[in-house]
Amino acid sequence: EATAVALLPLALAGIVLLPGWVFLGMVWVFTVLAGRELLTMMRRLRHPVPVVATLVVLGAALPALWWTGIGHSGAILAAVVLLIPAAYLLGGFPLQGATAGIASATFTAAYLFVTGGAMGLLRAAFPGSLGVKVVLLHCLMIWGGDSGAYYLGTWIGRHRLAPQVSPKKSWEGVAGGTVLTFAMGLACRAVFFTELRLPAVLA
Repeated sequence: EATAVALLPLALAGIVLLPGWVFLGMVWVFTVLAGRELLTMMRRLRHPVPVVATLVVLGAALPALWWTGIGHSGAILAAVVLLIPAAYLLGGFPLQGATAGIASATFTAAYLFVTGGAMGLLRAAFPGSLGVKVVLLHCLMIWGGDSGAYYLGTWIGRHRLAPQVSPKKSWEGVAGGTVLTFAMGLACRAVFFTELRLPAVLA
């Protein structure tokens, strides 16, 4: 909690003040690191995932998406899905466990391509300061929703949402997260994103 409070101003300053290419570089680094962490978890489960090949494919796919735009995202994603099994089969990995290894690696690359790629497109696909505003809106609404869910759920959470999946999640937390998400969206519109229409904020 204290770490998040300390890093929040730095994250906001980075989004607003850094050039677009630096922001994309940061997204690239964090996405690839997330991929390495997920692949490491898969290896602990004894899935023979091709770590280096998967990270190379993911690392190349992200800038390709940002450079060419969302119109080419389907073709790039298809290349990702095809390249991972090819890298596995050509890399001399064991046939035993190949299905689990290929599936784990392909999921990692595809999932992070979509999520990390979308985060970069929020900045890259919009001209000028509009991209900064879109990224800020996106981040602040998520942070607001997470904070509302955490604090209200901690304070008054009594009715469990899905105890077998996540014992601490509550319906009160869902309500708090939902309310604060909408409130943060409206606040962003009032403070720095006045050109954004109200139906878009609510959506």
